[in-house]
Amino acid sequence: MEIFREVLESELSEPTEGLFKAVYACTLCGACYEKCKQITSVEIELPELFEELREELVEKGWFLESHREIAEKIKETKNAYGEEKNKYEIESLYYKADTDILYYIGCTPRYRVPEIADSMLEIFDKLGTNYQVMEDEWCCGSVLLRTGHVEDVKELMAHNVEAIKRSGAKTVVFTCPGCLMTFKKSYPDMGLELVHSTQFLATRLEDMDMKKQDIEVDICIAVGMQNSDFCSLTSDIYPVSCIFIVLIQIQKLYAKKSQTL
Repeated sequence: MEIFREVLESELSEPTEGLFKAVYACTLCGACYEKCKQITSVEIELPELFEELREELVEKGWFLESHREIAEKIKETKNAYGEEKNKYEIESLYYKADTDILYYIGCTPRYRVPEIADSMLEIFDKLGTNYQVMEDEWCCGSVLLRTGHVEDVKELMAHNVEAIKRSGAKTVVFTCPGCLMTFKKSYPDMGLELVHSTQFLATRLEDMDMKKQDIEVDICIAVGMQNSDFCSLTSDIYPVSCIFIVLIQIQKLYAKKSQTL
């Protein structure tokens, strides 16, 4: 807390290595907030405080060069990895206009773990769900927000909001928890349903006799593959019960809300 005070009250004249280490050591997972609340009943939103502190540092011109390089890559290529547009083609990935369900893929599934996007598209097909994919999807801006480069996010947000409005979507499905958290917490309210893939699937599987469907194994494997970031998922999203509904067929252990931390 002393660091927060010194920065906000302008007591520091220049950044130090120790300052950067302290400010960026936090992963923003929220575990400290949950544990402190459970033990002391004190609620201090530390992840939000750290994000605000990082923004303050960037406004002062104090930032890690590696973060600035990432910001420049995103500005140039519109994705978090600096990859060329359409680096790969997902099989059967095309724009389906006659539906109000939009799948926002995200940078990591697009450029690093395409198996996630492949599995989600396969699930849509096996469920008989019509969907559409943004023709010109840009990075959601999560990395920029988490590193304090807030000004650089505005162009990304404006583009994505306009593209989603043009699509006519009423429901936007995410397989990336970071993207979902960013849209829910940082984007303007578009009056749309924003859901993680597990939440979307749970609503469709609860009333389905999975034993009579030729999708059980595929869905369980695909959803299991998609969920590696429970820190973001438990940030006021809490779809863990949805994951339980989907994965009960393979006896996945159940973890309740904040206990997934």
